[in-house]
Amino acid sequence: MTPGMTSIERLQTLLPQLFTPSKVGGDLFLRVQLTTDMTVGLSLDLVEEVQTIPVSRITPIPNMHEEILGLIQSKGYMFWLLDLPRLLGFSSLQDRRRQYEMIMINLQSSSLNNSDGDNLLNPKKFLGFAVQQVKGTFRVLPEDVAPPSSDVSSRLGSHVYGQTSSDGDIIPLLNI
Repeated sequence: MTPGMTSIERLQTLLPQLFTPSKVGGDLFLRVQLTTDMTVGLSLDLVEEVQTIPVSRITPIPNMHEEILGLIQSKGYMFWLLDLPRLLGFSSLQDRRRQYEMIMINLQSSSLNNSDGDNLLNPKKFLGFAVQQVKGTFRVLPEDVAPPSSDVSSRLGSHVYGQTSSDGDIIPLLNI
């Protein structure tokens, strides 16, 4: 653009660029903080929604595993809410919190879903994961996914399929 352009001329030049879709490569991941020193990536293909929920919305069920916080209702569906850090072997989130950050997973998109039936016959099924914090999203090109290091494998075991680097941090990618 030349400095002598009027505001209207600049707008006419820039406006088409605004509405021209640009191709961005890579898969989208949710950056999830499990503990103060462990951040992981979770494919956004699995995520139905993320929300902050008060503890009062969780219905605790007696005599359940410690990883199960209870049942919750969202979007007209009732589903289990699990303490993801505890499930992966880290310390529990149950420290007298008043609210949790919940990631709602669509099980039809997940490897946890092992049914081969028609989606019309199988209504949507969800699972909730409570986490310490959801820190946003990031993109990963397939060629930027490396096998998990021995340190990552020892901490997360078979729950991780690879790792990547984002903003200078090594981020394990969860296999859910």
